[in-house]
Amino acid sequence: MASPGVLDAPMAEPVVARRARSSWWFLGRRPVDAPLALYLAAILVSPWYVFDSGLPQPGDVLMLLAAIVQAVTQGGRLRFPRYARGYVFAMVGFVAWVVLVGSTWTMILGYVSPARNAVFYVFNGLVALVTMSLPARYGRGVVPVIMGAYVVSMVGSLSGGLLTVEIGLYRQTLTFNNPNQVGYFALLAASIATLPPPSGKGRPWWADATSLTVAATMVVFSASRAAMVAMLPLLLAVSLRSRRGWMYLVGGAAVGPALLFTVGTTGSIAAERLSDLENNAERGYDRIYKHVEYVFLGAGEGGFARYDRVNYLAEIHSTPGTILFSYGLPGTVLFLLILWQPVRLAGPLAALSIAPAMVYGLTHQGLRTTELWVLTAMLVATAGEARAPRPAPGITARPSAASPDGLRTVVGPRSARERIG
Repeated sequence: MASPGVLDAPMAEPVVARRARSSWWFLGRRPVDAPLALYLAAILVSPWYVFDSGLPQPGDVLMLLAAIVQAVTQGGRLRFPRYARGYVFAMVGFVAWVVLVGSTWTMILGYVSPARNAVFYVFNGLVALVTMSLPARYGRGVVPVIMGAYVVSMVGSLSGGLLTVEIGLYRQTLTFNNPNQVGYFALLAASIATLPPPSGKGRPWWADATSLTVAATMVVFSASRAAMVAMLPLLLAVSLRSRRGWMYLVGGAAVGPALLFTVGTTGSIAAERLSDLENNAERGYDRIYKHVEYVFLGAGEGGFARYDRVNYLAEIHSTPGTILFSYGLPGTVLFLLILWQPVRLAGPLAALSIAPAMVYGLTHQGLRTTELWVLTAMLVATAGEARAPRPAPGITARPSAASPDGLRTVVGPRSARERIG
């Protein structure tokens, strides 16, 4: 029997044909097996909240199962493309530091909340790593499939929520537990769905237009001021990446206000909240300079009785503020290294794709939302796969423990061995 990485015999059964017996259906030439099916199902149901916030939702359970099955079917570990090594190291380092800070403060203070909050990062870090491993297993074709799954999830949430919408209600929750979750999910899902495809061929203009329109409608129903403002850098990012960018700018300028005021009462409330944005600047940032000693190594999340602000015994409503104050300079550096990876691969324009989430995070703590971490992985995947060499005709990539980048090739009659990363 040939060792891994050695050419199969010319008459060997093609990889896709051999895997088809254990697969449910095909996506082009590549089969969709149980791990990928679970992953995509988790995306589709992720907007549907059944339990109280803070508890695992159906999408979380499916995503955890997808991670377990993905690892088990690859010999107990995940494999990644070579371009993702820096991202993987930064992600593992960040999660490890969060766990260390949270568990340390739990032991010092006797509060369980710092360690409990670290569990969110462990789960989301795992989801990010699973997402990053998918191109190594299924090839670059899986990337646009994930983007499309987020479009379907937005449409499903909007359609399902419209069946239960309450006319005259201050803010709509659709299929979520609170309106801010609606706006933030729409923002992140649209950011993922409109990333540049790794093929470099672009998408039809109506594909991005559909994603942006559905997301904007959800944001209007949520009446989330932060999400409304964050839609602007998202629109700019899509416009700069497209040959017809002017269409998105003109369309946003024309359709945006119309959508805002024609949705009904919700639209009027959204406009009112947007115009009142400057009156809500106080989000707990004062804790950072009043307790600057925690900035060095981090205070963890929880144990708010330590602080002197009696009327604000809650978390800092800020993504960057939470990272700096709760996990200190080491956590901040590691988080910036995560965000640096797509910029390293694709240039400064990649930073615009994460800008909407960061703009929203200026007034909300968005670190516990899984889609944020999926977005970071997808940014690296789209940039890395666009630069990775394409297999020669007749070559099909498949995972292999013998390959440093987790890939080997199995070839047909006209092909030769080729390593891809």
